[in-house]
Amino acid sequence: MHADLHDHPPHFETANDRMKRRSADWTARSIVLAVLLHFAVFNLTPSMYSPAWGSASEPPKIVIPDDIDIPDPPAAIQSPAEPVIGSTDIPDEVTIANTTFDDWKPPEIAPPVRTEGRGSQEYERFTLSMVAPEILNVAEVERALQRNYPPILRDAGIGGKVYVNIWLDEKGTVMKAELAQSSGYPQMDAAALDVVDVMRLSPAQNRGRAVRVIVQLPVIFEVK
Repeated sequence: MHADLHDHPPHFETANDRMKRRSADWTARSIVLAVLLHFAVFNLTPSMYSPAWGSASEPPKIVIPDDIDIPDPPAAIQSPAEPVIGSTDIPDEVTIANTTFDDWKPPEIAPPVRTEGRGSQEYERFTLSMVAPEILNVAEVERALQRNYPPILRDAGIGGKVYVNIWLDEKGTVMKAELAQSSGYPQMDAAALDVVDVMRLSPAQNRGRAVRVIVQLPVIFEVK
């Protein structure tokens, strides 16, 4: 008699079945391995412990340092003396009169001179009615100021102003230069005259005509 295949179909193992079977095997093996590993750690490794606080057999020692000479405290700082306000009559002759810029007068300029070989025309004193000469080489003059600045004064942060009298001909050429008012430092005064030698100026104009004049220019040294 033949069995009906539809009543008992054949069983085929799927990938899911294989994974379940292998997972069960590995789970059992992992549990056994973990038990063996813990047993080995707790029984084969040396014991470790830390002593309890205060369980030392000897009591702690207290070390007393040697006597130290402590200096006396400094004396108290005395407060400054209080200013004494008094009144006195000051004579009028010892007071300083009120001074304004209008009272200031420029230093006297040397009288006109003649220059040999340059004609007989005298140098005129520069007046406000004239057109003042202008410096044509400003950048070169600024470099000369830095180059001739006395190092000992520049490093000390000392600046100053030097007034120089300059004789200009009709072409603006510097014919002569001399110190008019000192800065108080001989090195700076000499440096100012060296800077004037570098200057190129336009001629002064008087009523539309170039003239020979004596002008006074300040040479200023500043620490930058």
